[in-house]
Amino acid sequence: LRRKVPKKLQYFMRDSGIIRFLMDAPVPLAVPSIAEHYPTAMYDFLRLSSRIEVAENLANLSIIAPGESKNAVSWERILYGSHPRQLVDVMKRNIKNDSKSNCPLVVFVHGGACGSGFPTMYRSIATPFVDANMSVGVVGYRTYPDAGVSGHLSDLTEALKLLKGQFHDSKIFLIGHSTGANLVSMALLNEIATGAASSSFDSVRGIVGLAGLYDIPKHYLFEKGRGIERISPIAPAFGGSYKDWKRLSPTRKLLPLMRKRTRDAADTACSPRLLICHGLEDTVVPFSSSVAYAKAWKGTENDNAVQCDLTLLEGVGHADCVTDLMFGGPTRDVVLKWIQQQNQ
Repeated sequence: LRRKVPKKLQYFMRDSGIIRFLMDAPVPLAVPSIAEHYPTAMYDFLRLSSRIEVAENLANLSIIAPGESKNAVSWERILYGSHPRQLVDVMKRNIKNDSKSNCPLVVFVHGGACGSGFPTMYRSIATPFVDANMSVGVVGYRTYPDAGVSGHLSDLTEALKLLKGQFHDSKIFLIGHSTGANLVSMALLNEIATGAASSSFDSVRGIVGLAGLYDIPKHYLFEKGRGIERISPIAPAFGGSYKDWKRLSPTRKLLPLMRKRTRDAADTACSPRLLICHGLEDTVVPFSSSVAYAKAWKGTENDNAVQCDLTLLEGVGHADCVTDLMFGGPTRDVVLKWIQQQNQ
């Protein structure tokens, strides 16, 4: 790509939002293929959109395949800012005579190389969690070029404040995929750096990173080897300089941060548990990214209360981590079991 497309055109497509449009706009075109490979996907999507009666009627007419779960779900879209991407889609089981506020809340932060993605396309990741009596929030945020990673982190903080206010009695579990895994990790490290948990983070009990980017300078070199470093939004979204890339790399930020912490700060800081997952067949973000990040955490376990689990998944690629959550697979099995264990 570097050789076939003029440099200025690559930068223009990236910085004008054309790449975002080309990534986001065709999503509806994938529906027929998804329905073919995952017959119950449309039923579950309608159920998660508070349209279970419509799903049942279409299934009775044999227009779509019936889903395995008949649990009714309420869906609500909540805005936390003035930008159209600053929103959270919230899904909850319709449970009578039960306190929804005591159910765990799973918050999903999508990836998309910092420059694409929106909550609707990830709604189906809620399927296994709502059926396990958990609430789910899928966070939208301003993608590049509307905002860089600093803006993404600010949006995530505001979204968590909003969700914390609505689910004030719930344990919160953050899940981030790809660049979303970087965001939830940076949010944790920024929280640790303050020495005490903020009101938006004090209920977070677990953080799951799926196929995450944790070392931006190394990933830039990886993208350069693929010939996509100029058209990818990652380099400019993470600040555009080597200094900024290091500052926003959890693997590089972790050890110096821990060395600076005092024992008192370590005792008062938030201490959620981490699960780092990565597919061994990932060709978009090498699994070595997660291995190095987990290793960095292992090196700090004697100095802080944060514990980290690493799981490498055979036969799983980059997007598979998401589709597994949506439609079933190894990633779903590992993540759901881990969250249920941490919630006990």
